Amino acid sequence: MSKVLVTGATGRLGTNVIHRLLAENYDVRALVIPNDPKRFKLDNLDIEIIVGDLRDQELCTKLVAGIEAVIHTANLLGPASGMSEDAFFNINVNGTFNLLNAAAQYSDVIKRFVHISSDAVYPMGNHLTANAYTPVDELHPKNPSGLYALTKMINEETVRSYHISHGLKTTMIRPAGMFAGNEILSRWSVGFVTGLLRSAMNRPGSG
Repeated sequence: MSKVLVTGATGRLGTNVIHRLLAENYDVRALVIPNDPKRFKLDNLDIEIIVGDLRDQELCTKLVAGIEAVIHTANLLGPASGMSEDAFFNINVNGTFNLLNAAAQYSDVIKRFVHISSDAVYPMGNHLTANAYTPVDELHPKNPSGLYALTKMINEETVRSYHISHGLKTTMIRPAGMFAGNEILSRWSVGFVTGLLRSAMNRPGSG
């Protein structure tokens, strides 16, 4: 059976991807950061767990060895408490670069590298009125606002570059915010929802 590498294994998306892969009888190798407080989410799962940091190129080479597909969900949404913006940028951008660089060495074996990007690469929030056209599709010009969105756009270009230069078979997905059903009321404040509605009213064609 094919073996799939999942980065960001204890994140909301990563954990659900792992459960689905196991249900489909795939073997899974999961990357977990050192001292991850959410590692318990992987307890009792029949998977291979590797602890490490994507900023370590040697580790990345070890991660992709013997792998037929990569699902790269790992990223930070913003600098953690006490973390500099430089460190945040380094983790999100250089981590992805290192993983792609390692995967490129096995481009004849890895059947697919799936990179999870974000709809944050499009105009967001107060920038919604900057949309070139609606509805927005995959070809819409990117206009990232904020450091997180910038790292996502840079990573997309890096993925595209490795596809062209190394023949790595890649797919990029731009999901919106993801919440479990029991998290919606606790995470979506009234101000957040009303802000979205106001932004939507300013969109072209909103009347």
